[in-house]
Amino acid sequence: MIDLEKNTIDLDLFKNVLREIKNSNRTDILDSFSDNQFKSKTQLLKMVNECDILDKDSQVSIFGSWYGSLLVPFLAHRVNKIIMLDLDDEVIRTGKNRFFSNYENVSWSTGDVFSKWRDDFVYTSLFINTSCEHMQPMK
Repeated sequence: MIDLEKNTIDLDLFKNVLREIKNSNRTDILDSFSDNQFKSKTQLLKMVNECDILDKDSQVSIFGSWYGSLLVPFLAHRVNKIIMLDLDDEVIRTGKNRFFSNYENVSWSTGDVFSKWRDDFVYTSLFINTSCEHMQPMK
């Protein structure tokens, strides 16, 4: 778990992240925990909290989910389900199998938000698009 308000991170997550960086040599994992990521995700989650739209029955869908580095540990214990969607199969596998395998309410899919995945989002309470600047305009 990551607690952005208390500025803490779960030791097991930290160890998994360090192990994956060492074994895969993927520097984008570090980028997913950068100062800018913390700032933007903290602001996003602050606004979500202020809107008071999530509860234990909510479903959150995250487009351009990347590894889920900050959003999964912050949201998973607050909602019923999180759907992670990203085009990059390697980041999906890493998030699912190496960082957050213990989160039973998180589903991970590789795919394009503009394709067949729309049926998965019927019950979504909140859509978070972390990569809109990299996507075609949404209609």
